[in-house]
Amino acid sequence: MPFLQAGGSGESDYVGGRAGSGLSTAHLIVDPDKVVALKHGFDAEQLRVRKWLLRNNDRLIGVPAPGGDPCSKEAAAALAENGRSATAAVRGYLDQLEKVSGALNDIVVAYGLTETASAHNLEKST
Repeated sequence: MPFLQAGGSGESDYVGGRAGSGLSTAHLIVDPDKVVALKHGFDAEQLRVRKWLLRNNDRLIGVPAPGGDPCSKEAAAALAENGRSATAAVRGYLDQLEKVSGALNDIVVAYGLTETASAHNLEKST
């Protein structure tokens, strides 16, 4: 899924794949003290989308035919194919979120912000 930037759209350097083919890249510029919060935001979005996929995957790819006639069976097959395409797109989005989150984690470690991340996790658990 492309990230929007002024003058058009592009993808983060850490995001690639069919969805981003041919698009220019966008660079995220983030204050070091906000990197941990940004990573937590990507992690939260990843969790939200993963839960959605778990709840909806089976009904998107397993569309039963509403009747026994050939037209119903063809319609169900077409809907199931659309569902498979949708779940594939969601998995691609999850892959992109994971790549960005991993890159942000590398930045957190490089900046030595792991204590901040630990404190944030401690605050959430209390």
